[in-house]
Amino acid sequence: MTRGARRVPEARVRWFGLWDSYFVICYLVTTGLVFTSGVPQGLRVIAIGALTLVVPWYAGLGRPLMLRHESDRRNTVFAVGLFVLFGVAAAADLMSAFALFAVVPMLMMSLATRPALVLGVLGNLLPVTMMWLQGGATGPAVLFVLLASLLGIALSVLLGLWIKRVVRQNKEHAALIEELRRNREQVARLSHQAGMSAERERLARDP
Repeated sequence: MTRGARRVPEARVRWFGLWDSYFVICYLVTTGLVFTSGVPQGLRVIAIGALTLVVPWYAGLGRPLMLRHESDRRNTVFAVGLFVLFGVAAAADLMSAFALFAVVPMLMMSLATRPALVLGVLGNLLPVTMMWLQGGATGPAVLFVLLASLLGIALSVLLGLWIKRVVRQNKEHAALIEELRRNREQVARLSHQAGMSAERERLARDP
């Protein structure tokens, strides 16, 4: 493989290193907020446990899928599992909603745009829904949570779309590099064949 052909995968891995750092920061901040929240300890343990399970779920299944060019049934399995884990965490402690800043981009990177947007919107509306189910959907509190959810939808979807665009551009760049490599190999092969034909003709002309 040529140096140019190797450069795109390496650049993509470096870019995912930045994303991994962002993911870790979101995890640490979210678990820190849950750890200091005022919910009962049992619920905090459930929320932190569900959030912590997201880490191996992403590292073992999601990340390799996001680095691939193809998409298959495992992408849906990862997205559903990710949404379920987030739902469990948010049901136990609404502070877990901060994880959406990492969850939605992962949905965008693992699913087609439309289903990813649907799950992203549902995830951002989950805190309001949980507050309503718990009987706390009254007064300024629910208005604040609703506004925060709307802001979260806008920011996380924009971030997810931007990441989706970067991933698509990396794929297109990789495809162009691969096509250029194949063309160079074909030109080199044709040049070699032409050179051999010319040499055979020269030898045939010599007495």
